[in-house]
Amino acid sequence: GKICMLDRYVFDFVCKSIKKWKAEGRDLFPISVNLSRCHFVHDNFLSDFIRIAEKYQIDRRLIEFEITENIFLDVSQIRKIKEGLHMIHQYGFRCSLDDFGVCYSSLTLLRELDIDVLKLDRSFFSDLDNRKARNVITSIVQMSEGLGITIVAEGIETKNQTDFLKEMDCDMVQGYFYAKPMPIREFERFLND
Repeated sequence: GKICMLDRYVFDFVCKSIKKWKAEGRDLFPISVNLSRCHFVHDNFLSDFIRIAEKYQIDRRLIEFEITENIFLDVSQIRKIKEGLHMIHQYGFRCSLDDFGVCYSSLTLLRELDIDVLKLDRSFFSDLDNRKARNVITSIVQMSEGLGITIVAEGIETKNQTDFLKEMDCDMVQGYFYAKPMPIREFERFLND
C-alpha cells in the first residue's frame, strides 16, 4: 500500500528538479512520472500533486503522468480511469500510456482515452526483419498521428532500429542507443554535453 506515497515522493523530487533547472536557466522539457492505478480509486487523487506543483511553482504542462496499459485490465474501473484522465488534463498536466502492446492494447481505448503520448513497448522492435512487425509499427505510428497522439518508441538499442523509426517519422525514441538510466547529476552533465 506504499506505492501512492512513492509516486508522490518521486513527483516532489521531479518538481524540485524542474524548479532548480529553471533557476539555472536551463531549457525545460516535459518529465514523465509514473502514476499507479491505486490513485484512481480516490476521487480527488490529484490534489496532492497539484499542491506539490504549486509549492515549486511548476508549469503543469511540464509534467506527464505515465500510466501503464495494464491499468485497463480491470474493466470495472475503466469509467473511473477515464474520469481520472479527464481530471489530469483539466488541471493542465499531460498523460502518457506506457508499455503499449504488452497486455490489453485495445484500439478502442485509444479512441476513448484522453492521452497525449503513446509509448510503444520494446517488444515491437525486436524483429524488424519481419515484414509484419514493420507494418504493425508503421500502422500504429500513422494511426497515432491521425489521432493527435505523440509516439515514443521504447527500448531502442541499435542503429537499425533508429534508422527505421526515422523513416516512419516516429516522434520520439528512448533507449540504450542514446543513453542508459543515470543518476540526476550525471543526467545534468549529459544535457550539458
